[in-house]
Amino acid sequence: MQLEYDCDIQLNKFGEPDVDYYITKAHEMRGEAIGTAFATVKVWLLKCLDRVWSPDRPHSHAPRRVV
Repeated sequence: MQLEYDCDIQLNKFGEPDVDYYITKAHEMRGEAIGTAFATVKVWLLKCLDRVWSPDRPHSHAPRRVV
């Protein structure tokens, strides 16, 4: 089975693959992935804390600020 890919390779002015372009794209993609991961962890953590401090539970109490 032969696969055909429809992607254009970015070339530099010498006709070689533009490494700087792909490094920049990789940095952007990594930043997006890290941002998504942190957002997912934040949502998960808030859900966990909400369950722990839920007023519906008789043994739980409201969070107190410790100074």
